[in-house]
Order: sequence, then structure tokens, then C-alpha cells
Amino acid sequence: MAVFFKRIRQKLLVKKRFGKYSLYALGEVLIVIVGILVAVQVNSWNEQRKNEAVEISVLKAIKADLIKDTLLLKEDMGLHLHSMLSSRIVQDYLANDRPYNDSLAHHFIASFYVTDWMHNSGGIQTLKSLGVNTITDEKLRNEIIDLYDVKYNFLQYLTASLTNNFLYIEQNILRTRFEQARLFFDYKESAPFADDKESNSELVKWDERMIPLDYEALKNDHEYLFHLKTYMNEVHWYWFICTDTENQMSQTILNLEQEIKSLEK
Repeated sequence: MAVFFKRIRQKLLVKKRFGKYSLYALGEVLIVIVGILVAVQVNSWNEQRKNEAVEISVLKAIKADLIKDTLLLKEDMGLHLHSMLSSRIVQDYLANDRPYNDSLAHHFIASFYVTDWMHNSGGIQTLKSLGVNTITDEKLRNEIIDLYDVKYNFLQYLTASLTNNFLYIEQNILRTRFEQARLFFDYKESAPFADDKESNSELVKWDERMIPLDYEALKNDHEYLFHLKTYMNEVHWYWFICTDTENQMSQTILNLEQEIKSLEK
């Protein structure tokens, strides 16, 4: 191709047709410029596709983490809801001078449930290592950052606060008012390590109990009642924040799905 253009230029020069030569030279320059622009555009398009592939991968990773986190958070919320219900039952029995029954042993211990919600962070850590601008949609980017850096951090703070309060209550209140708490599985003495599923289904039963040393004394135990009510209020606040966070997680998952579909078109 270069030889072809060279011959044309030589013929025009030999024939001293300088006007046409100038136009031809200009056309040749334009062709080169267009070629360069096309090459730059193709390179830019390829780079854009690579960036979109990385973005899609990060968005999918965050979405997968949020789906897992939602399930874990719902389990955590279920335990705390159970804790609030048990606390109300205990308070009702003590406040209304009801007689003791065996079911209360479970509610006494369930009133002070404490959990440690663990979330998945692989996707968000990848995003931070690549740079948050990897996510091109500003609204979605800010939504994700708010979810992890604000809501998640606040939940962890509340969880740590509940744990600290529980440890104080357990060491300073419960130990002197209840028998040893039973928190673990009770294994049947017959074939405790059986492998077949049918036997395993009957092997263990969860037996959470905390029996008061003096049930009647608890009815007027102001210190115990104070911590029982205060802990329930803290759990209720934690459960409310969990609900708000779970709603935002669900909405973010939907927004991630829409953005992924948009990028994959």
C-alpha cells in the first residue's frame, strides 16, 4: 500500500501537477489521521470493555456477599426477637407474681442471648483495593459505601456493646442468682458417634436452661430486674437497626442486579 501511494506521488511530481499533488498529500495525511483515530478508538473501546468486565466482577462479588449477609442477619434478628419475647414472659411472670414452671428455665437464659454477627467482606475489600471509582454509577457507589462504612460499622458497634453488657450481667448478676447455665448439646449415651442420619437426628437435643436459685426472691430483685429490662431495650434497639439495615441490603442487591444487567448488554 505504501509503495502504491509512493508511485502516485512520483507521477504527480514528474508531471509537475503540484496542485493535485498537494491535494493528494493532504488526503494522505487525513487518511493517516483517520487511521490513528480509529486505532485510538478501538484501543479505548477495548480498555472500556476490560474496565466493565472488572466492574461487573466486583459488583457480582458484592452482591453475593450481601445475599449471604442478609441470610445471616435474618438469623441473628430471629434470635434477638426470641430473646425479646422471652424477656417479656419473664417480666410478666415476675411482675404479676405468677408461680414458677419449668418452661421459665429456658426463658431466663434466652432473655440474655448475645450473638456476634459476622459479615462477608471479600467483595468490598476488592473494591477498595481497586479504587471505589471502579463502580462508575455514582449513586450506586455511594449507596454501597454508606451500607458498609456506616450501617455495617454501626451494627458491629452495637454488637460489641451488647456483648460487653452481657459479660457484665453474666459475671455480676446471673452467677449469683441461677444454677449453672446449660448451653450445649446433650448427647445420648447410646451410640453418641453414630454415622447414619436417622440416628443423628435423635442423637442430640438443644437444652438451654438457667434455673433460679430463689425464684421468689427474683420478683423483688431490683438489680436483676433493672438489667433484665435494660438489656431488652438494648436488644430492641439493635433489632430495629438490623431491620433498617436488612431493608437497605435488599434494595442494594436489587440495584446491583440492575447495574450488572446494564453493563452486560
